[in-house]
Amino acid sequence: MIYFEFKGIKVEFTADHEPLTYYDVEKKKRTRIGREVRVYLHFWEFMVHNGDLYDWAFVKSVLHYFQQCYWRRNRNGDPRINFSKLLSHEHHYAPKMLHFTGRQKDGENYLYIQLFMSGTSGSECYLDIHEVGILDLAVGKAINLMTPDEYPRY
Repeated sequence: MIYFEFKGIKVEFTADHEPLTYYDVEKKKRTRIGREVRVYLHFWEFMVHNGDLYDWAFVKSVLHYFQQCYWRRNRNGDPRINFSKLLSHEHHYAPKMLHFTGRQKDGENYLYIQLFMSGTSGSECYLDIHEVGILDLAVGKAINLMTPDEYPRY
């Protein structure tokens, strides 16, 4: 199990190994090790599941884009990072939206992440460039550990 938690953001990876027995063409009994992988990303109550590559790629892209804008901003002399992205899960019982924006606070640029549940503001956090880099590494590692699954688990 790999577990990462920072400011309410969690990346979890678990793998279960079990022996699978089968017979080959020559009717010999063979055993191989099967691996069931589960990877989850939690932003407080907002959860990105194992098989949802769009959401994983969206979060990874936002983190990478913020890092690029941060370093480009220093080179160009423009003090602000202007972007705003929204990731939503439209469930009929409780729609959830995760809002990523670049914010400036005390002369420093931060990635501001805010959770909206059923239209009301929920949890939030500010991540500096170093913390965004750490989260980017954890998300990238989780994406690399994902394996194709025949039946997605939701």
